[in-house]
Amino acid sequence: MAKRRLAYFNQALEAFKRSDYAEAFEGFLVIAEEGDPAAQYNLAGMYEWGLGTALDNERALHWYNRAAEQGYPMAQLTLGIKLRHGFGVQRDDVAALMWYRIAADSMRPGQEREELIRNLEFTKSRMNAFEIGEANRKAEAWWDKHGHRRWYEDDDEYNDEDD
Repeated sequence: MAKRRLAYFNQALEAFKRSDYAEAFEGFLVIAEEGDPAAQYNLAGMYEWGLGTALDNERALHWYNRAAEQGYPMAQLTLGIKLRHGFGVQRDDVAALMWYRIAADSMRPGQEREELIRNLEFTKSRMNAFEIGEANRKAEAWWDKHGHRRWYEDDDEYNDEDD
């Protein structure tokens, strides 16, 4: 199973690099529907920008949410940004800060994480103590439900033998 997903993912990624967005969309869709969070994230971006499919912000948010709920840090960051700025959704600083906190604990150190921390701190600076506390409680509830794990500890997921 895992090798098949990796093959679909790589084929979709290669199609995307060739600007064959219709083929990339179809490839990501197959494994996104099977629950692959990286494919869900990429599919969301294709819906968001109308690549290989009609632009559909509602479908983009659906796939970003599915990937984020599985612990995919870039999807969590993307939801935080969308919620903070009201991009395609009603602006919600509490939900934005919740996703920023979750993503910050999931993401590898590096440039993207540093940008995430700047977004997190900026968002907090515009909130009151009650809102910050509410966001923290929601983030903790998310971790209680999903378990605390760092996404990048599972990088070798696709190296497993077929199921």
